[in-house]
Amino acid sequence: MRRVFVLSIDPAVGLDRREQLIARASSALIAVERATGRSVELLRFESGAEVLLAVHGDDSADQLPDVDARFAIFLTKAPYTTLGETVGAHRFMNEAGVSDSSLTELAAPFGAVVRSSASAPIDVITDVSGLSHIFVRSGKGYAAASNSPQVLWSLDPRSFDDEALQGFSIMGHFDSDRSGFADVWKIPAAHRARLHSGLLSVVRYSTEDMMPAGGTDQQLIKDGSALLRDLVGAAVATHPEPLVLELSGGLDSRAILAAMTPEMRANTQALTLGQPGETDWELATGIAKKYGIPHEFVDLRGLNDLSPEQAWNLVYRSAINHEGQSRPVTSAVLDWVEAQLSHGPRFNGNNGEYASGRYYAFQRSGKVTRARVERLARWWIFANDLVDPWIFKSGVLEHARESTVSRMETEFRSYDADWFRVTDDHYLYGRMQRWCGSDFSVSAHQRPILAPFFCAPYLQWARRLSPDQKRMARIFSGMIHELNPELADVFIKTGAEKPWMTPRDYYERKAITRGRIGMEFVTAVSRKGLQRLRPGTDVPPAGGPSLTALVRQHWVENPSLLEPISHIDWIDHDATLAIMTGTRTPSTSTVSVLTNLIAMRNIQTSCGNS
Repeated sequence: MRRVFVLSIDPAVGLDRREQLIARASSALIAVERATGRSVELLRFESGAEVLLAVHGDDSADQLPDVDARFAIFLTKAPYTTLGETVGAHRFMNEAGVSDSSLTELAAPFGAVVRSSASAPIDVITDVSGLSHIFVRSGKGYAAASNSPQVLWSLDPRSFDDEALQGFSIMGHFDSDRSGFADVWKIPAAHRARLHSGLLSVVRYSTEDMMPAGGTDQQLIKDGSALLRDLVGAAVATHPEPLVLELSGGLDSRAILAAMTPEMRANTQALTLGQPGETDWELATGIAKKYGIPHEFVDLRGLNDLSPEQAWNLVYRSAINHEGQSRPVTSAVLDWVEAQLSHGPRFNGNNGEYASGRYYAFQRSGKVTRARVERLARWWIFANDLVDPWIFKSGVLEHARESTVSRMETEFRSYDADWFRVTDDHYLYGRMQRWCGSDFSVSAHQRPILAPFFCAPYLQWARRLSPDQKRMARIFSGMIHELNPELADVFIKTGAEKPWMTPRDYYERKAITRGRIGMEFVTAVSRKGLQRLRPGTDVPPAGGPSLTALVRQHWVENPSLLEPISHIDWIDHDATLAIMTGTRTPSTSTVSVLTNLIAMRNIQTSCGNS
């Protein structure tokens, strides 16, 4: 299913109120689907206090409601377990409420809505990394859940969550459990929402050990190599059709390739995005050729052939389809790419960095303090996707920074660990859950996403590593060498202009390598310093500059498109006018945020609350 909505109503609620809620949700489901250009076939099922609404997809694995009011609807295509078993709807329907450990075994991303009997509650379940975005809302006499935050908001359409939207503007994603829609909250990673007779409970199901014992370098390399082979093998065993590996010049996709057997590689095609001559293109082409793997390269220069109107429609439609949860310029590039590809199973290497000490540079271990959180936020996290500060009214940016740092501090303290560990967990549960998850939640309806680095066994292994073992991917690189020494001797993409180090170099860390790593640190810090001094100088995603330039041109030619932003009281109206007339040039991040705001304001107007 593409979009699913579950409503649980207190039996004491009157029939008029019940029908009003159902009508609002139905209209919102139909509206968001039509806005993306898709046809709509709406399923409605009622049993007692619960109502299910769903927009049909093409996944025959779903078990639709039967005469006993049981059902299992998957929100991700072709789900499987890390043990190498396919997840059948009938079995899942009968077992989902029994064993928490069985839910931990599900491969991420995963999402489902399930009911085991007419008298049972409805469970809405996300995966251990929270990649499947599912939202909940409670109101007077009802509780509801959906993978569509807009539909939940439409039940009682009021204001938006301005503080969350401002936080998105400086981070590039929502933080914690916010959605941008007031009173609509995301289910955290490794949780299930349970709805029954108008009541909602959200509980953790994971049985993972969050503080496992460590080990020696060699033991951890051996264990990591074995589990990655198993995770890759489980994905291959449950998806026997030809596979695709998203291959770049970095470490993560190379680790997946290293874990493949020759037989697996023979049934795999490599996929790379970019432009000829770029580092990713050169390294991925060389690796694919070395192993005789067919290599498909999507040349992003093709985006330049779009008209300004086509570019705007692509970006705006992506904002609607992701319901304001993504950076629509980035997701529009991916939408354009996906339109040219088949929808078979595809390996994705995101989150390998959970074992690489993502934020360790120039950091010392110790306790969580407000000063440390603020320093990390301002130097690293806010610098990546911050919009142009001049789009805000006076005082808004400062308030957004302070309130976001406060929420981050609360998040960091909740992990109850040392500084290095909490920065790792923020990378996974704060950034990757919301950043990758917003895209995965949409694309997982079309094709199976094979993401081994988000699965519980890998997370458990990464938690065993000490900070020194994680720093600069030392043990992770050693794992690549253990799996495939040849791949460990091929250059990787680094922060340098030309690649000059290999995974073996990162693992062995000789004197010359330590010097080069130090130079990379200095380059990274210098780049972050420039971004702090000149906010809005974001590093746009591949293909982003082309789409951004075309959208800016379309806005100048059609300034009325920006009219909805004039109703947002924290956006500077002189800045909006400057964008309309072309006298100021918004960055890629700014174009993404403004597009989301336009889409959300149009949603609000369509609900009669302009």
